[in-house]
Amino acid sequence: MPVHIFGQSADMTKIGEIAEKNSLVIIEDAAQAHGALWNSQPVGSFGTGSFSFYTTKNVGCGEGGIVTTNDFDIAHTLGLLRNQGMKERYKYERVGWNFRLTDLQAAVAIPQMECLDQSNKKRNSTVQRYNDAFSDIDALVTPVIREEAYSVWHQYSLRVVDSSQRDGILAGLSEKGVGAGVYYPRPVFEYEPYMDNKNVQISSCDVTRSVCESVFSIPVHHYLSEQDVDRVIEGVSDVAS
Repeated sequence: MPVHIFGQSADMTKIGEIAEKNSLVIIEDAAQAHGALWNSQPVGSFGTGSFSFYTTKNVGCGEGGIVTTNDFDIAHTLGLLRNQGMKERYKYERVGWNFRLTDLQAAVAIPQMECLDQSNKKRNSTVQRYNDAFSDIDALVTPVIREEAYSVWHQYSLRVVDSSQRDGILAGLSEKGVGAGVYYPRPVFEYEPYMDNKNVQISSCDVTRSVCESVFSIPVHHYLSEQDVDRVIEGVSDVAS
C-alpha cells in the first residue's frame, strides 16, 4: 500500500514491479495527492486509489472522499458498502453502511476539482520561491522532488539539520506570526494501540524516527498572496539563520 505523502507520489515503478512479481494488488493512499503524477500518470490510477476530502486537503469539503478504480467488481462492491448494501432502493445485496458523500459536500468539492490544476500550479510556484530562499540556509534542508514525479504540495516541509533546534525554530516562527506545524511527530508504531500488538513487527526505522524529530511544515496553500509568501520567507530566514 503506497502512501503518496505530502503531495508527492511514491515510487510507483518499483512498487509496480514488486506487485507484479508477487501477484499483489495495489491500494494507493492518495489522501494528500490530488492531481499528483508519476511518469505523467495520475496517482490513484496504478491500482485502487483513496482520496480524502477533509478540510485541509487540496480539495476539501469538510469530510468524505472518493475511491478510484477501473475494476468493475471493486466499484460494485464499494457502491454497496457506501449505500447500506443496496444497489437499488430496498434491494439489499449485502451488509453495508452509510458512507455516502452528501449533495452539499459534493457541491463544495466539484468546483475545486475543476480548478485543481490551477491551484496545484500556484502551490508549485510558491514552493519554487521557498526553495530559492531557503536552499542557502545551512540549518535547513529543502525538499527534493524526483524527476519522475509531479508534486501537488499538500505540505511544504523543511528538515532541520540539528533536530534539537526544531522547537526553537517553531517558537521563533510563532512569535513572528508565521504558521508552522509538525505532522506525524512520532512513528505510528510508538502509539499505544500498536506497541503491544503481536501483529505489528517493528524494525529499527532509523529514517522514520529521524524525520519525525527534524521536520516541520510551513504554509503552502494556494490562497497565499505574494505578500503572505514574502512574510513566511522573511520569518523562516530570520529564525533559521
